[in-house]
Amino acid sequence: MGQKLYSNANGSVDYSTGRFVLEIQMDGNVVLSAFRFADPAYWYTSTRGDQNVSLIFNQSTSFLYVRNKTTIRYPMTTQVPTPTEDYYHRATISDHGNFQQWVHNKRDGNGWAVVWEAITEPCTVNTICGVFGFCTSDNNKEVTCECLRGYSPVDPNSPSKGCYPDVLVDFCDTKSSPADFTVEAIDDADIPNGDLRDMARITTTDVNECRKAVMDDCFCAAGVWREVVCLKKKMPLLNARRSNPSTNKMAAFIKVPKINNSQGQDNDSPSRVVLLAGSNKWFQEQLGQGAFSTVYCGVLVFDGQEVEVAVKQLEKVTGDGEKSFLREVQVIGRTHHKNLVQLLGFCIEQNHQLLVYELMKNGTLSAFLFRQEIPTWDKRVEIALGIARGLLYLHEECETQIIHCDIKPQNVLLDNNYITIDNNYITKIADFGLAKLLKKDQTRTSTMIRGTMGYMAPEWLRNAPVTAKVDVYSFGVMLLEIIFCKRHTELHRVDEPTLANGMILTDWVLYCVRTGNLGATVSDDHETLSHFRSLKE
Repeated sequence: MGQKLYSNANGSVDYSTGRFVLEIQMDGNVVLSAFRFADPAYWYTSTRGDQNVSLIFNQSTSFLYVRNKTTIRYPMTTQVPTPTEDYYHRATISDHGNFQQWVHNKRDGNGWAVVWEAITEPCTVNTICGVFGFCTSDNNKEVTCECLRGYSPVDPNSPSKGCYPDVLVDFCDTKSSPADFTVEAIDDADIPNGDLRDMARITTTDVNECRKAVMDDCFCAAGVWREVVCLKKKMPLLNARRSNPSTNKMAAFIKVPKINNSQGQDNDSPSRVVLLAGSNKWFQEQLGQGAFSTVYCGVLVFDGQEVEVAVKQLEKVTGDGEKSFLREVQVIGRTHHKNLVQLLGFCIEQNHQLLVYELMKNGTLSAFLFRQEIPTWDKRVEIALGIARGLLYLHEECETQIIHCDIKPQNVLLDNNYITIDNNYITKIADFGLAKLLKKDQTRTSTMIRGTMGYMAPEWLRNAPVTAKVDVYSFGVMLLEIIFCKRHTELHRVDEPTLANGMILTDWVLYCVRTGNLGATVSDDHETLSHFRSLKE
């Protein structure tokens, strides 16, 4: 007789630990994944396409297996001690992400023993050592987590929490050169990203050519050579590992910035920001002011060099105290993506709480987008893609998911430099992570605290739990603004007689769709209109 543990007959089901999840998907596949990183699964049963799939524990044989209505589709346990009635059985997901079946003899005290496990090489569990961590296991039993070269542990007492870069370097900066970094090789190692997630794939190459390809590509921070294939890796690096035999005869390459030692700094120590006293008397030029902060322009010493920065002085921050502030700032500081404004440092002094960011001299997307001269279509497409990439990282790729809660053109800034290839600005999302600093609970919040009218998702108005979908909604509104170069509320009267002053952009577009007149939204933008017509054709 079989006891049904899980089934997908009524929808997807899952069992999870703090970091890993066992799930029977709607398509019938049973998977193990690291759920914080939108992981495609590091173990699966290949039962995709089956209907009415169930995970069964057979009480007669004490075997685990996956079956549909008629057939065992994926056997798991193949051998257990007998007689089976003399043993207790349990199935668990370990802290290291392994799905295991255990037995315990009812008559002796020898403890629990594993009789089946999904993972035989523990380092093949995705994100087991966190972001920028490196997993090794000499005996495929115990796991050792270290940091990749050029990174330091977030928590030295808990290596599995991941690592952060010792120094932040833009390898594509015009002032950057190969002399500023080395390419470290790790033998018998891999950094798998999953299908379609690698930055580039070069075939018919040897290990030395792969190393050179990583060195010469300023957008590439790491790569892996496997047989005759070189794979350039996307950031962040989540699954670096040495695992026997899976990664044997492979090689991983990591770009490691050289740290300026003129100040006597050790190569393994993190870069530091020298921040002057936490009073705005040091920052006289005010860049802007909002409901929760004032932003000043200043110059600080960063790694022995003077750097122009934007200093945000927070007001009305959460009352949870210094520990809460430090905890949330650490989360923000561990983010690293070319489409996010980089946090350089912070300061807490009495009532002053300051965040120090890289200065974005070219201002906001709002100022760039809503002007008399409409930006070209290609520039707007690249802007939209950059914002989308930044949001994807915040929601699915960084160690701790960050929900922005206030996506709008004023919170998207333009980088000081141009992309070399097509002379487009690099767009960077600002103010991410501030939601938790400005209120106590991000899951239920008042619309009076965060969000901007016109960009807020319906969840805000219902005071419903907030998820990453609120950012997606706001991005959708902003995407319309990027496409049409119109604000979400138009203050002038448009040509359509049925549309009044102050028409909401989303309502206007919906009206045009329903009346079959979508071209009216871009009637004054011939370049965009021609693109819409070509797509329609």
